[in-house]
Amino acid sequence: MKPASLNSTWSRWKQETHSFFHAPVDVRVVAVLRIGYASLLLINVLCWWPDLDRWFADSGVLSLAASRTVINPQCVTLFQVLPTDRTTLHIVYGIFVTQLVALLVGWKPRLQAICTYVWLVSFQHRNNLIFEGEDTLFRIFGFLLMFMPLGNAWSVDRWLKRAVRPSTPLTTVDGWPVRLLQLEMTMLYFSAAWSKLLGALWRDGTALYYVTRLDEYWGRFPIPAMVVDSEWILRGLTWSTMALEFAIPVLIWFAPTRRFALVLVVVFHLACDYTMHLFLFHWIMLVGWMAFLRPEDFCCQSNRRFRSDEVS
Repeated sequence: MKPASLNSTWSRWKQETHSFFHAPVDVRVVAVLRIGYASLLLINVLCWWPDLDRWFADSGVLSLAASRTVINPQCVTLFQVLPTDRTTLHIVYGIFVTQLVALLVGWKPRLQAICTYVWLVSFQHRNNLIFEGEDTLFRIFGFLLMFMPLGNAWSVDRWLKRAVRPSTPLTTVDGWPVRLLQLEMTMLYFSAAWSKLLGALWRDGTALYYVTRLDEYWGRFPIPAMVVDSEWILRGLTWSTMALEFAIPVLIWFAPTRRFALVLVVVFHLACDYTMHLFLFHWIMLVGWMAFLRPEDFCCQSNRRFRSDEVS
């Protein structure tokens, strides 16, 4: 009886694991991820333009040879095999931007996702001293995006396909890459909460007192003085931040609390973006959380045409 019971348990576990990772996902969720990611990365890359030569050219602050000494030698970049002159740099940058636009509008999006990921990694590994947390998120999200079926909704490819076959309906797709992004987001929040819990300033509630005194990061828009000067308000906000980062990774997985968790996430990141100078960090985080959207979240007539045929 034991071998039979063990086999039954193993079979059930495999089936549930397969169902978890390969559950069908609305193609519009993937489209939201593609458009959001490409839009933010395009803004980010365009901001490099005024200082492109300074940051990435051999005549700038960090030559290619010097950059290899401040990064793991296994971190490769196409700049190791490309000419190091300014003309090549500007051509490569132009190709990168062009392919980001193509990814945004959904023209050959899988190819564009692969190419933009390669370009992004190459630029980041060319001068990793100027990049930070949000750039790591761009790199992680870009990697997962390569495996998603990106052209099935709200894309040029979709429009061209419908021009040839007008009756082609919206479909679902195998959701394993989206599931990996969901797991990435929940683990990111949980690890952030756990790191805060290990810090004495977060446990005693004084962490945000010091954050609100960092002029380089705090004070993007006006905040009432009573908030930043009140000990108990700051303590409450400090502990609430930890509680939220522990709660969201749990609440987001359950149907009754999923939308509530998404609302909390949106409010939290918009509030942080309002108060702090962190450029695109909170916006790329919001894009990541959009992986938890479901068909019923798209309040439009296209839901009536939605067909739940899973495609490979």
